Amino acid sequence: MNFIQSYDRNQMEMVSLESLMGQENQVRLIDAFVEKLELERVGFLINTIKDQGRPSYDSRMFLKIYFYG
Repeated sequence: MNFIQSYDRNQMEMVSLESLMGQENQVRLIDAFVEKLELERVGFLINTIKDQGRPSYDSRMFLKIYFYG
């Protein structure tokens, strides 16, 4: 009887995001550019909404996503 062979479910592959991006990828340029910026001088203000709970995300991360998009 014909049937579809399944994959081995015991496989695991560990990869990092760094290894998935090539050395010439534009993401690396955006990352380096935003890391060198002095966000306070450009007008970015970090506001803490509350003292309890999970801390807010880094403003640099949002800026990197904005530039990449």
